[in-house]
Amino acid sequence: MKAATISIFITIAIATFFSCQKDDTTPSLNKEITIRYGETVDIAGEMAITFDEIVEDSRCPCTDDCLSSGRVVVRLIGNVSGPSYNCPFGENSIKTFNGYETKLLEVLPAPCDIDSTTTPNDYKVKVVVKKVG
Repeated sequence: MKAATISIFITIAIATFFSCQKDDTTPSLNKEITIRYGETVDIAGEMAITFDEIVEDSRCPCTDDCLSSGRVVVRLIGNVSGPSYNCPFGENSIKTFNGYETKLLEVLPAPCDIDSTTTPNDYKVKVVVKKVG
């Protein structure tokens, strides 16, 4: 009986602990955010970013021997309390607008994972947004 009571208490304690954990997937400033193609993400109620378009993806596939690694350019639309930007971003490029800095960290899928069946809906970008000034 005592063992059953202790077991029930431990189960309730563990369930309570995990149910109170903060959801770290909520987009926020100064954290890496993943945005799927066509998706708009609200960042802590301060800014919204939409992954609008794949402008160019000429990255060299891993199976090929290319003279250059190529590049990828995507269009992001950012909205900050009314004003917005609509700009192309290359990997590792940074744009500053209306007190916020947006850096494009990565575009997925990686060149090794792209094939003839890859569609725009397969793409995701990773960005970090910081408040500046």
